[in-house]
Amino acid sequence: MLVALALTHDNAIALCTSVGNLIGGLYLSPDLDIPSRPWYRWWIFRFIWIPYQKSIPHRHYLSHSPVIGTIGRLLYMGIPLSLLLGAIGMLNEAAILAFSHWQIILAAVVGIEISCILHLAADGILFRR
Repeated sequence: MLVALALTHDNAIALCTSVGNLIGGLYLSPDLDIPSRPWYRWWIFRFIWIPYQKSIPHRHYLSHSPVIGTIGRLLYMGIPLSLLLGAIGMLNEAAILAFSHWQIILAAVVGIEISCILHLAADGILFRR
């Protein structure tokens, strides 16, 4: 949070980056491609990730690569979220909110990406030759 605050000088952006990092580490980890701690944290909603696990092998570049893996997981989550919001009639309101607060959303996505990069560094994937 301190780094984001030093770079942006904006409390809201720094907070959203930090929250994104926390959510990325706890719930949107690259290890969602296997039954892992982040997968178990989804509790009764972990069934959402079963097709993801069946279609992407563990440590595949689609799950364990910077940017591509994060975007893939966010898009994967966007489908059920869009269906849910559409079912309750809030899709238009959510789209308007997203476009009007794009900087906050971008900060959260950057935080999620930072958690992915830290995960890959811990796995040793970023430093392989």
